[in-house]
Amino acid sequence: MVGGQPVRLGRGDRHVNDGQALKDWAVAGAGVVMKSSFDVAEELAAGRLETALEAFTAEATNLYAVSPPRSRASRRVRMLLDHLTEGLAGIGAAPRV
Repeated sequence: MVGGQPVRLGRGDRHVNDGQALKDWAVAGAGVVMKSSFDVAEELAAGRLETALEAFTAEATNLYAVSPPRSRASRRVRMLLDHLTEGLAGIGAAPRV
């Protein structure tokens, strides 16, 4: 229920396993989608998308990158971990390296 009124969502006619395509459909006005806030932050800030059905927001989930100790990890692994730490820092994540 939203605002005391029942909400019924119909089944769409589109199926996709590509997050970018899903975001593009939402920006084009093709319907309601569920995306991570960090994935659509730019579109929300620019007004190209708006939030809806906040009562149905998914719970936050953790992201884990499992690797050897940094001293034994390859340069590529360290670079990936650094990239993830930097990229996710702005969404309230608490990186533990």
